[in-house]
Amino acid sequence: MIWCCSFSGRIKRRGLRPSLLPRTRKRSARTLGHGVAGYIAPTAELRRQEGLPAFCITFAPGDPYDIIKAKESLRSIYRTFKSGHVPDHLLFHVRLILAGVESRAIQGYQKFMHNKPVDVLTTYSVGCPPDPESRVTLTGAVDELGLRRVKLDWRLPGDFERTMLRAHEILAEELGRNGLGRLRMNSKETGYDPMADFSHGHHHMGTTRMHGDPHQGAVDEHCRVHGIANLFIGGSSVFPTYSFDNPTMTIVALALKLSDHLKSLNG
Repeated sequence: MIWCCSFSGRIKRRGLRPSLLPRTRKRSARTLGHGVAGYIAPTAELRRQEGLPAFCITFAPGDPYDIIKAKESLRSIYRTFKSGHVPDHLLFHVRLILAGVESRAIQGYQKFMHNKPVDVLTTYSVGCPPDPESRVTLTGAVDELGLRRVKLDWRLPGDFERTMLRAHEILAEELGRNGLGRLRMNSKETGYDPMADFSHGHHHMGTTRMHGDPHQGAVDEHCRVHGIANLFIGGSSVFPTYSFDNPTMTIVALALKLSDHLKSLNG
């Protein structure tokens, strides 16, 4: 018998790597020795109008992405030539390097003219809708302790790329309308595929989701496992849905609620 459960997670996408070019020079804020990055999130009304998932876009200082990719191409070419081989897709790497040189030259000119804007990168964090086909299953392979290994089948929604791009388009429109800056979005045409660079947000959720129907979830509204009177689960695995925010405080609140419920059962 194969054990399986649904799975969901929060995605952090650094893929677009747009450059935000504010008109005024600013430095990143710091408090207690740590950098502070700001983020924006859409209103519920805007999400309904645009059909967008819950997301936020974080800002952090950094080089434009073409400079970053140029450095990566230089390192790749150097390593390949050093090993005695000719790099694959050499012209592709040369184009990236030339684009980076151009961007660096523009930065130098702006700095010389005392009009250098602040380059800011964005990170797109989103809570994708739960998908019943996303699941964790046990495989036939075992680990060093003889326990069966798990297999994660995590599926993104079909409109993920569209909604990600639309979120940045809305941001660009608002920045331009308010005269705050410009947003440059990279694409496959610029030599960088935004869908090739994303990661989960290190917060796995939804594997024992909460639902009143035992066919739709693993626990009921009191976090009790369906069909087992004295087994309760407290944690992000019971989340039926999720957002872009870190789940820690919700987990704490859920644990407090569960403790109150358990105390009420004992009179």
